Amino acid sequence: DLDWTAALRKIGKGTGKSAAHWQAAAQRAMSEAVTAVPVWIMSIDRALEQFPGTPPIFDVVIVDEASQADLFALPVLTLARRAVVVGDDQQIGPQLVGVPTDRVNALVATHLHPAGVPSAEHFDTESSLYDHAVRRSPQRILLTEHFRSVPEIIGFSSGVYYDGKIQPLRAARSSLDRSVVSEHVPQGKRVTLPEYGEVNVVEAEALVAR
Repeated sequence: DLDWTAALRKIGKGTGKSAAHWQAAAQRAMSEAVTAVPVWIMSIDRALEQFPGTPPIFDVVIVDEASQADLFALPVLTLARRAVVVGDDQQIGPQLVGVPTDRVNALVATHLHPAGVPSAEHFDTESSLYDHAVRRSPQRILLTEHFRSVPEIIGFSSGVYYDGKIQPLRAARSSLDRSVVSEHVPQGKRVTLPEYGEVNVVEAEALVAR
């Protein structure tokens, strides 16, 4: 919808004097534009700004990298009747910098516990959207095919964190395409140097020579 794209362009960074005016215009235009496009791809923040949450207006919402999405991403699930939440519990979760934990815990105790909200104590500053989805849904599918990283990198992660279940499917085109090359340095060992701490000097010298 041209009205929606024009309003979105005029919002800019959202800091100007007329940003609120064009934000409202974009939301009004979205009520017509939403049915014109079968698939919308945008950030969680933009989706929550542009789409009304009730009633659900989509069949399915797919949230990628949900392990990095914090508590404030939860309303995006109201946009659709069903949700596919893609994440990884081996990744570092979100950190809401500047939000006092004790204040959040007080809000949970005041509002969520009395209302009987399931797993209320987990609505904290460290739980991700993926964490909440795992608690509420028994259906989990492990995606085992990995195309992005070279085998030497994802192979390490697969063995250490995923019980060897991840299959590296990106083939090295040549020796120049290999990001990681293993080389055994038999004399290598850690020594403590006053100015650096623990250092494997022999390995470092071998790396520089290579």
